[in-house]
Amino acid sequence: MKCASLTNVSTGTDTTAATQSSSNTSLPIIGDRVLRLREVTRVVGLSSATIHRRVKAGSFPKPLRLGGGAAVGWLWSDLQGWLQSCRMERQP
Repeated sequence: MKCASLTNVSTGTDTTAATQSSSNTSLPIIGDRVLRLREVTRVVGLSSATIHRRVKAGSFPKPLRLGGGAAVGWLWSDLQGWLQSCRMERQP
């Protein structure tokens, strides 16, 4: 079993995703996937500047740091939860 390390940008905690190796590929065991900023903007319909402002304000899910560099991404499940909470706020 191999592990891909993901670090939460806000807390610095390690969120490790286990992967299972086959002969030529590594397939994630978990059903969640990581989306990069370009894909997040398409999914939620907000600009990257608005997403960054809302992350800073605490009104949008915080990204995970991918590896040790500057790359970040958002878990699909976090975005689904955020979208669901937006729907709930709209309902009377």
